[in-house]
Amino acid sequence: MTFIRFAFALVVFAAAPARAQTDAPVILVHGLTSNDLAWEEAIVHLESIGFGTPYSYHFDLNASTSTRAEEDVVGPAIVPFWEYATPDPARFAGEVPDSLALAFDPDAPRARIAAKRGGGTPLVLVNFETWYDGDEDTIWVHGTRGVSGHSESNCSAIAKQGYALGLVVADVLDWTGAERVILMGHSMGGLAIREYLQRRDPDGTPRWWADPTQQQGHGVAAAVTYGTPHQGSNLVNFGLFCADTEATRDLRYSYISTGEAAPYLYGGDEDIQAYWHNNDVNADGVEGGPVQGLNWGDPSEPFSPDNPAMPLPPDVAYTYIYSLSSLTGTGDGVVSGPRQLVQFLGTDGNPYVSPVGSARAIRRDVGHTSQTEDSEMVAWAAQNALWMPTSTDPEPGVPEAVEVTIGPNPAPGRTTVSLRLSQPGEVTVSVVDVLGRTVLSHALGLRAVGEVRAPLDLGGLAPGVYLVRTLVGERSAPAVPITVVR
Repeated sequence: MTFIRFAFALVVFAAAPARAQTDAPVILVHGLTSNDLAWEEAIVHLESIGFGTPYSYHFDLNASTSTRAEEDVVGPAIVPFWEYATPDPARFAGEVPDSLALAFDPDAPRARIAAKRGGGTPLVLVNFETWYDGDEDTIWVHGTRGVSGHSESNCSAIAKQGYALGLVVADVLDWTGAERVILMGHSMGGLAIREYLQRRDPDGTPRWWADPTQQQGHGVAAAVTYGTPHQGSNLVNFGLFCADTEATRDLRYSYISTGEAAPYLYGGDEDIQAYWHNNDVNADGVEGGPVQGLNWGDPSEPFSPDNPAMPLPPDVAYTYIYSLSSLTGTGDGVVSGPRQLVQFLGTDGNPYVSPVGSARAIRRDVGHTSQTEDSEMVAWAAQNALWMPTSTDPEPGVPEAVEVTIGPNPAPGRTTVSLRLSQPGEVTVSVVDVLGRTVLSHALGLRAVGEVRAPLDLGGLAPGVYLVRTLVGERSAPAVPITVVR
C-alpha cells in the first residue's frame, strides 16, 4: 500500500506565460510564527508574469483578553505589500525599526486600494505577525507584543485565523467585484483555509463564510495547500518556537502526556491540558465542552477524511501539495508525507484524497521552511488552481435547485436522503464507492415539485466513504459524500 498512488509523481513546469491565467483574486496565507514576507520571492515572480499590485491585510488575532474570535481579532489594516516589505530608510531618522506602526482605519485603506490597484489578477496577502496598540489605535506590523502567558498573534488559534480570513474574502470580493477567490495556504495557513470553509455553528450555519446565508457563500473557487499538516504534526513544540501556544495546541493530532486526540483536528472536549494559555479551541469565548474537529477518524492513522458533520464544500477545487524531502523520505522535515493530505482508506484498502471528485494531490519535494520561496510551484498552483469545474449549477435538463441533504452522516446503518425539487422528474438515488462502482440504487419514480425523502439501508456496506448520487431524468445532481460506520 502506498499513499502516492493518487498523486502526480512530480510537477513538470512549462514556460511561464506572459500573464496570469486566472481572473480570480489570489489570497496567500502564511504559516506558524511567520508573516506575509515569507512569500516575498513568490510575489516578485507573480508580478513578473502579470499578477496585479499585491496588498497585505494585517490582523492582530490576540488583541484582547477575550478568547472569542469576534472580540479578540482586530483588523484588517490594509496597505500595499511592498510599502511594509521594503520600507524606505528615508522615512526614518536612523535605522529602519523591526516593526512599523500602521494607523488602523478600516475605511480609508479600502478606498485607497480601489484607487491604486494595478492591472492584472488581484493579489492579496494575509499577515498575522502584528500587535495592536489600543491606546493609539495602531497596528504594529511585523512585530510582536511579547507578553508572557499570551499567544502571539501569528501563534494564535486557527479558529481565529478562519474568522480573519472570512473578513478578507468578503472584502476582496467586494472591492474587486469577483465572484470567487483562490485561497493558497502554507503549513498552518492551509488549516486556516479549511477552518474558514468547514466551521459550522451548532445549527449547521457556516460560521465564518463571507455570506453564510447563501449555499455557495464561501466565495471560494479553489483552495491550494502546501506542506499543511492536515492530519496534524506532533513535532515537539514545532522546533521550540510558538511553544505551548494556541497554535501548537491546534496543530497536533494527539497529546503526548495523555495520548488523547487533539480536539481541533479530531474533535473531543476542550478541557485538555492547562499549558496552552487557554483551552478555547473553537474561539467561541467558552473554555470547555465538546468541539467538532476538522477531520473524522482515528488520529493515530493519517487516513482521515474531512468531518461529514461540517464537510469541505464539494464545489471547490482542492490541490494538496506534499513533499517527501527529508533524509528519510517520509516528509518535509516538519510534517510527514501522508499527514500533508486530506485522505482516507477506501473500501478497497487503498487511500484516496478527500473530498472525492474535487481534490488532487501533487508531489513537490521541497523542505518545509522553503516552500513559500518555491516561486515556480506557487505560480504554477495559482495559475492552475481551477483544474475542475467549480460551479454546481445543474446541467440542462436538471431542475435549477436540487438540494440534497443526508442524515445521519456518518451513518451507522440507515440514513435518509432528502431532496428538494423545483421541477418534477424521474428520480434515482445511488450509492457509489471510491472506485466508481454502484453498490446501491433506488428508483423512486416520477416525483413532483417539493420534498422527496428516501431511506437508505447501508447495513450491507463495508465501513468507509461513499458518494450518494441523485439522478433527475438523465442528468446528475451534485454528489454528496457519506461515511458508513459500525
